[in-house]
Amino acid sequence: MGRVAYEGFTVVLPPGWGEVLEDATFADTAELPPVTFGAEDGAGTFSVMVPLLPADDVPPGEPEALEAVARDWGARRGIASPLAVSSGPHPQGAMASASFRVGDELVVVWFVSDGELLVCASYVCAWEDREAEQSARDAAAASLRLEP
Repeated sequence: MGRVAYEGFTVVLPPGWGEVLEDATFADTAELPPVTFGAEDGAGTFSVMVPLLPADDVPPGEPEALEAVARDWGARRGIASPLAVSSGPHPQGAMASASFRVGDELVVVWFVSDGELLVCASYVCAWEDREAEQSARDAAAASLRLEP
């Protein structure tokens, strides 16, 4: 599937993935609801949202700043340390991710920012299925682009 556009972002979905209706997400709430994707018989769901933040609240498009946001996601939920964390440059600024065990689920969060816009994504699956769609979810996250 090619790149698909939504309000505030574009993404390339892995083969077999499409938009799904989902009631629960670990993404922070905002005025724009998250858009959720996954495979029909997939292990988890990938949700993307664009928080509507005042310009002063958008994190800088720097890896260290976004890594702090990713770590803070877990800290706000009482998780002191992520299972894994990474950050680095992105074609439009920077990107960071962190993965957490939340109960019996794996939650991976990504943040992309250019200093003016922010896109947040999360992937949630049962803990025992944590490796099932790893390459697909990582590819979807890497394909995220900000759309003003």
